[in-house]
Amino acid sequence: MLAIGELVSRSNLDWTMVRFMAPKDTPYVGKVKVGYGDVKMSFNISREDIDAFMVEQITNIQYIRSMPIIGS
Repeated sequence: MLAIGELVSRSNLDWTMVRFMAPKDTPYVGKVKVGYGDVKMSFNISREDIDAFMVEQITNIQYIRSMPIIGS
C-alpha cells in the first residue's frame, strides 16, 4: 500500500486517496467527518457512506492531491 501511495503521489495526475479504518455493513447516514488526524471521529463508517464520499470526489476539487481520513 505504501508503494502504491508513493507512485500515485509522485504522478502528474489529479488524485485523492480516501482513507478509512472500519467499514461496516450499515445503512447510509450521509454524515461523513473528514480530517487528517486532526478531527475527532468514530472510525466506524458505513460502506454506503464511503461509496457516496468517493463518488463525490469525481467532481470535487477540495481534496485533490491529498489523503483525507473519513469516519462518522
